[in-house]
Amino acid sequence: MVEIVIGDGAGRRPVRARLRPLTGADELMLDGEDPGAATALLKRLLIGGDGRLDAAGVDALTVSEHDRLLAALFDTLYGDRVEARSACRGCGQGMEINFSLASLAAAPPETEVAVAGPQPDGSFRLGDGLRFRPPMIGELAAAAAMGEAEGLAALRRACVLEGDPEADPALLDSALETAAPALTRDVVATCPDCGAPQPVRFDLARFLVAMLLRERAFLLRETHLLAATYAWPLAEILGLSRADRRALARLCAAEGGTAQRRAA
Repeated sequence: MVEIVIGDGAGRRPVRARLRPLTGADELMLDGEDPGAATALLKRLLIGGDGRLDAAGVDALTVSEHDRLLAALFDTLYGDRVEARSACRGCGQGMEINFSLASLAAAPPETEVAVAGPQPDGSFRLGDGLRFRPPMIGELAAAAAMGEAEGLAALRRACVLEGDPEADPALLDSALETAAPALTRDVVATCPDCGAPQPVRFDLARFLVAMLLRERAFLLRETHLLAATYAWPLAEILGLSRADRRALARLCAAEGGTAQRRAA
């Protein structure tokens, strides 16, 4: 179990959450085509009660709270370092990207504008008097389903508490990001071949899902090995925590290798 306490800086009460260990069943349920796959995974792993966040409360999180929960999950699975590859925009050669997720989360938002707040009710104000609150995860999902233009307009209307949401849409969008920054940001990488520095877009939710999907072949191999060794039913193997499944599979593989050497 992982206990997490986070705040998004928007004047809201800290979020207390408990995540159960990831299982093979959770990994198999991931849908790489679903833009909400990471959110669905969070909902499955949350254990509510005693004032802690449960699955029903995820849609009411700000994007900042949501992404910091994902960061905590990523840390339990892979640690703080993010290691990825991208292609240089100049020469096309591959380049490594390596950075600290905690440092990225602590960095200021990409689009920082002057906002006053948070107020006691969690709202913010712009210099022209417009009062707004950060968007919630459920609202973002609903907006994404509408299409870009219609969805953004609906999101602005939902978040603006006083004032005209279409008076300066670009400023409002920047203010929303400033109030509750997401972990979808540019990180700077330098090509080792041509030396060109360039921004590379990092999206934590997509990256986490992609990492787990890339490991599906290992999941199936480990599941097969445990089934062949112990004759356990599939549901029982998939119900093991990721850590226990991998540890048992390593033991089975090591003993299998020892037996082969003895037979030889």
